[in-house]
Formats: sequence, structure tokens, C-alpha cells
Amino acid sequence: MSKTIMKENIEKAQVEIGEKESIVKIGKMRQDFHFMPQTGWLNDPNGLVCYKGQYHYFYQFYPYAGFWGSMHWGHAVSSDMLHWKHLPPALAPSEVYDDHYLGGCFSGSAIEYNGKLYLIYTGAANNGDGLKQCQCIRSVFNDEERNLIVNYTYQFANMEKTEVLAMKLRDALDEPE
Repeated sequence: MSKTIMKENIEKAQVEIGEKESIVKIGKMRQDFHFMPQTGWLNDPNGLVCYKGQYHYFYQFYPYAGFWGSMHWGHAVSSDMLHWKHLPPALAPSEVYDDHYLGGCFSGSAIEYNGKLYLIYTGAANNGDGLKQCQCIRSVFNDEERNLIVNYTYQFANMEKTEVLAMKLRDALDEPE
């Protein structure tokens, strides 16, 4: 995985969010009680998890426009599930298996395992042979600014049996850093 590309794509999305934030905040259709991203298209929630005393809400979104595009994962935290603090995006397309304008970081979940947080998602891309999807897992950790940093990625390819996937998942979760 290219940590550099992931970081650059997250920073690019964050700049876009920052530039539109003041306009979006005063929008007449802005919700007061239902969760909304800071800007862009909200797709679906993924990875609702309590981790280290905070609720984490991960969601698919496209930060560049109010319509569907290459999916990123937004991230917000809360101590009470009513008041949410937006954090920089947790996932941004950056790999050959998820970096396509009709693809991206699709549905998944977040889990805590042995004190670590993992994001499991479907990577989707079209590299000239039709839309392909694969299962991916990324370990993340909090840095001093409480932003999520991707530690490593593991791509599951051509898994046909649930038992094989579970075994590979266990191997990936127990992989030393």
C-alpha cells in the first residue's frame, strides 16, 4: 500500500471539505439531528464501533460534489452519539484495487481486536477488465492529533470459501507491525 498516496488523497479531500465548510453550514437543507458529512455526497454508514471510550462513525462519502463519485470513508467521533466531531477522512482511494472514479472504498465495517482498530472494506476498481472488487483490511492507530493513520493493508483476492477468508483475516489481524 502506498501510505504517501493515501495521505495525499486524504489531505486533498480535507482541503475540499475546508473550502466548502462555511457555505455548507448555512445551507437551508442542513440537518440538525441526523448525521451529515461536512460536505459532499453521503452514501452509507460503515464501521460503527466503540473504541477506546469513544464512538467512531465511519461512512462512505464523496467529498468533491453533492453526487456519487469515487468513495472515501469519512470519520467522526462522539462521546454521547448526539454530538459528533468530524475528523479527516479515514480512507481515500489510493491503490490499484480501489482507485477508480467509479470505484473506491466501498462498504465494510470496523472492528476492535486485541486493542487495535481495523477497517474492513471492499476495494473497487476498473483497470480495463470491468469492475473488480476485493476485500481489504487496514489497521489504523491514533497519532498525537487523534487522526487515524493507516498502518498496513491486506488484500484478500479470489476467496471462495468463508473458512479460508476467516483464516486469512485471522492471519492479517495477528500480523506483527
